[in-house]
Amino acid sequence: MNFVLRPPEYFPGLPFWALALECDRVILADTFQYSRQSLQNRARLRTPDGWQWITIPVIGRQHRRPINEVEIDNTVPWRGKHLRALQYNYRTTPYFEAFEDRFEAFFDRDWLTLGSVSVASIRLVCEILDIPKMLVQSEGGHPAPDSLELILDTDRPVDGATMLHFESEVYRQNFGGFEPEMSILDPVFNLGSETLDLLRRGTASTTD
Repeated sequence: MNFVLRPPEYFPGLPFWALALECDRVILADTFQYSRQSLQNRARLRTPDGWQWITIPVIGRQHRRPINEVEIDNTVPWRGKHLRALQYNYRTTPYFEAFEDRFEAFFDRDWLTLGSVSVASIRLVCEILDIPKMLVQSEGGHPAPDSLELILDTDRPVDGATMLHFESEVYRQNFGGFEPEMSILDPVFNLGSETLDLLRRGTASTTD
């Protein structure tokens, strides 16, 4: 059984999912340190003008705390804002209506920590894309770094690990032109289950 070890991100981008599809198990390392200006609490959405961030607000002075302990600032009405951003930018896509109820339920929940909502966002995408082979787990204990079998080639090198490179082809988006490096939500709403083929076509790997 091969596996990857990644900190959870909020509706991660395509490289995260390309890596996940290549393994048997994903371990979401929510005890890793929270890093500001990362993808741990924000995601890119396609808009008529290009793209925008949707960001989960966190209470200040939490840099370097474990992700599963980082407290969300729920004095900011971020859940409604994020749902409206999805509705505004994706309502006319081919698959938004099919998944809208799931996202309404997701944003209707009370989330207290960044770890809980980011892990849940990944589980939701797994359900939508029907990825049963991937065991998404959040665990306190993690394998030693030198036992990792798969890593992204943009990560720190690991001896003996298979390094995966992902480069997305241009796919159908909701507005004119093409914006790369979007959240997984963008192809999900535009392509539905074809997202899995998009990820596989963009994936190549080499052994270091």
